[in-house]
Amino acid sequence: MKNLLFLILLLFTQLTVAQEIEIIEVEEEEVENPEVPFSVIEKAPVYEGCQDLNSIEEQKKCFVESVRKHVARKFNTDLANNLGLDNGQVRIFAIFKIDSLGNVFNIRTRAPHPKLEEETLRVLNLIPKMHAPGTQRGKPVIVSYGLPIVFTVVGNLAPEEQQSYPLTQDEIKDLKKKKKQRDKELKKALKEKEKEEKNKD
Repeated sequence: MKNLLFLILLLFTQLTVAQEIEIIEVEEEEVENPEVPFSVIEKAPVYEGCQDLNSIEEQKKCFVESVRKHVARKFNTDLANNLGLDNGQVRIFAIFKIDSLGNVFNIRTRAPHPKLEEETLRVLNLIPKMHAPGTQRGKPVIVSYGLPIVFTVVGNLAPEEQQSYPLTQDEIKDLKKKKKQRDKELKKALKEKEKEEKNKD
């Protein structure tokens, strides 16, 4: 009898401990014109002239190459020679977006001189409307794209400075130190931009 009572008690506790599982339906809310980074977009914006390529991957590569060529043709690199910048590489970082209609907008730049930022804005505003916008899940979306621009500054030295070559070891160390500092600042700015982009996603 004790065993029977024990079994009934055990069965009763099992029934009361069992929990009811409730299934909750989650509705996926669609955001109108969401923003997707270029690196993960399913179908990249189609730059004019790239539409006849067969694969999405080829069109994506064509977009990158077309933007690069556009900047190389239109950007006035001679401008930097008259801004008092040190000779050597100049790095500019730009981020822009392409809307769901294929237009470039919201251009942001980071450059070592305001005139270079203005030139970057001018050149990127000249990018033509895309043949087709970027799409995600078959729907047009806003696509963000980061663009580094790198070129070399030469010839901005005064005649008396040009005659002082070759440089002394101290001058070389000083130039390297300045370059290292600018590189640090650029890396920091790039990380901040990447964080902003990730936080938006």
